[in-house]
Amino acid sequence: MKFSVKKTCKTLFLLCILLMVGILFPVASHGKDGQKKGTLRFKTGLYYTIQKGDTVYSIARMFGKTVAEIVDDNKIKDVTNLQIGQKILV
Repeated sequence: MKFSVKKTCKTLFLLCILLMVGILFPVASHGKDGQKKGTLRFKTGLYYTIQKGDTVYSIARMFGKTVAEIVDDNKIKDVTNLQIGQKILV
């Protein structure tokens, strides 16, 4: 199998550009939960996967957050209805 150095460099360059675009322009959503008009809420950060026995309270303690922060960040409507395998922002 023959590799072209020029083609490989071009491919790596394009991958780097795509990666940089993803870092510089993360996906954002406009919040409707009392945020000022025009502000963005970036959905970047650490995600945790719900496991058997987890509660919002136990997850909040694990990550040094309040229950309110976890609930607000993830728009959780019913704190008793966490699903195993569900990913939440912590």
